[in-house]
Amino acid sequence: MSNYDTVIVAEVWAKPEEADHLERVLREHTDRTLEEPGVLLFAVHRDREDPTHFAVIEAYESYDALEVHRGTERYQALMASLPEMMDRRARMELEPVPATDPRSTVL
Repeated sequence: MSNYDTVIVAEVWAKPEEADHLERVLREHTDRTLEEPGVLLFAVHRDREDPTHFAVIEAYESYDALEVHRGTERYQALMASLPEMMDRRARMELEPVPATDPRSTVL
């Protein structure tokens, strides 16, 4: 991947009884998000050692593309439903740091 401006690394820890449900919700959200303009990567990962822990890695062409994503009804609905399914969450909003070797700035 190249030409991205904004990267999000989001982590969610599901309530144990909600972990499989959260995975289904995140899968559906991923499929729809990848259809949005400016979304270069949206990948959900589940922790092998802690099945209640999910990491979502997102890359956008621009910060504006991220804002468009956040403005969708689907995103708003997901954010409203997360408290019912999760114990906690964390998030980092990142920008690439240019380096001499272009392989070091490619996800």
